[in-house]
Amino acid sequence: MLPRSGTPALPPVRPDGEDSEERATATRFGITARILAVNVAGLVFLMFGVLYLNQFRVKLIDERSDALAGYSEIIAGILAETAVTTLPVPGIDRTVIDVAEANAILRRTILPSGYRARIYDRNGGLIADSWWLSSDGRLETRPLSAPGERPGFLARLRAFIDGLLPRRSFPPYREAGPLELGTVYEEVANAIEGEEGDAELRARRVNSEGELVLSVAVPIQRFKALLGVLLVSTEGSDIDQLVAEEEQSIILLFVIALTMTVLLTLGITLAVARPIKELAVAAHRVRANQGLLRSGFDDSLPHLAERWDEVGALARSLDGMTRALAQRIDAIERFAADVAHEIKNPLTSMRSALETLEGTTDPAARARLVEIVQADIKRLNRLISDIADASRLDAELGRAEAEPVSVPRLVENLALIWRDTHGGDGPQVVCEMDVGTADPGALRTPGVEIRLAQVFQNLLANAVSFSPQTGTVRLHVSLRGERPHRMVRVSVEDDGPGIPQDSLERIFERFYTQRPKVSDFGRNSGLGLSISRQIVLAHGGRIWAENRQGADGGVAGARLVVDLPVQEPEGP
Repeated sequence: MLPRSGTPALPPVRPDGEDSEERATATRFGITARILAVNVAGLVFLMFGVLYLNQFRVKLIDERSDALAGYSEIIAGILAETAVTTLPVPGIDRTVIDVAEANAILRRTILPSGYRARIYDRNGGLIADSWWLSSDGRLETRPLSAPGERPGFLARLRAFIDGLLPRRSFPPYREAGPLELGTVYEEVANAIEGEEGDAELRARRVNSEGELVLSVAVPIQRFKALLGVLLVSTEGSDIDQLVAEEEQSIILLFVIALTMTVLLTLGITLAVARPIKELAVAAHRVRANQGLLRSGFDDSLPHLAERWDEVGALARSLDGMTRALAQRIDAIERFAADVAHEIKNPLTSMRSALETLEGTTDPAARARLVEIVQADIKRLNRLISDIADASRLDAELGRAEAEPVSVPRLVENLALIWRDTHGGDGPQVVCEMDVGTADPGALRTPGVEIRLAQVFQNLLANAVSFSPQTGTVRLHVSLRGERPHRMVRVSVEDDGPGIPQDSLERIFERFYTQRPKVSDFGRNSGLGLSISRQIVLAHGGRIWAENRQGADGGVAGARLVVDLPVQEPEGP
């Protein structure tokens, strides 16, 4: 398709209510909110993923359970070797655990470790508990929070997140009374029964404060005879404290990353979102007041147009689009004013002729007045036809598919048709070829043939109208430039009075005409050369006018020149 030389029409302005609703929606779901939501969502998912998939808690529990089991086996071995005694019962082996010696061993080994140890006899009765022991005779106590003391922000946040994350559930821990059998604990019962394996002799429970309690039951055996069971358990706070510290470190990193994300988002907003919003507000002002089109965006937002990034490029593009739109609107307004003026002239002439016709009875005068009315009607018809042609030209060239057009052959055919239709009337039309090839028809340009024919027909008719009856109109086709940027040049020369120097550009303006008084003005609308330039520009060419110099140095006539790009053949 050929590029359009015009610009599309402005979209209709919507009601204020609809526009206000759109601005409200843009505010609710602006770039700032979207960037912040995406960044924060990514951080939140990352934090929850790290906390959920974090193997630190599981690994810590497993390692602590293994260490507790190894430590318990060592203590059980010591008890079996040193804390036993034999009851003086004749005929029966009554080897039992020496409670006093066992308490001494627990005092030296268990109390410094922070574990709790209980010893049960072979029937499950409790005979020793490290909680009963202390070097200074006092019970072990755990520190409580001061009255009114509240956990810190990170601790509260961790507790909230822990409530959201799925956790592995453990059975509750129940403290057995001093008179209860140790078989209430499944691991103790399995040890008494002689069960083996980690699953049977280890347990994980949660106490009333939500803390994890690990316990290991180890049989106390001497020469494979069961003397009792050692139950060693942890204090729940130490494991949970380590896990809490690890999770709080992750949450602290998340808070720092969240703060940096918010700051970066605000920075991006200041650098991108706010300038775009300013451009949108400026565009809204231009839409509300079309008078601002003349100044463009640069005058209202100079700091954006000076930026050398994407926002600056957008601002400059919007400014260029606005100025082009302003030029288009100005052109439309001038076109409308010119049309009104050109239509008003023949209408005024017709009105005057008709009013005069009513008051005269002279046949010659009436015939002359009728002739004037007919000429004005012809001029109006020609003017309306050319205006319609010019108005639909952009859309037609934009839809048309470009095809190879042989410019030399097209010009030659137009010259032949002109000579055949006009015979010997008027100036002589001569066609000259200087393309340096055996087949001039091989020189082609991509375009719409009917429109290119209209251009050369307009130039030919214009030259004939300015040439004297005995003059000559010359159509000259030549080749310019080098491959692959060659241009085919068509020049149309006449023997007329030439063009005033200050009108060489103005003759391509709409409705501009400077013709001899004897010319039939009903056949000329002043749009022919303007339409021709519009077509040539749409084909990627150029058109201009100049005067021919005679032998005496004076003006010998006018020359109108058209350059069109050559479609180069493929291959060498």
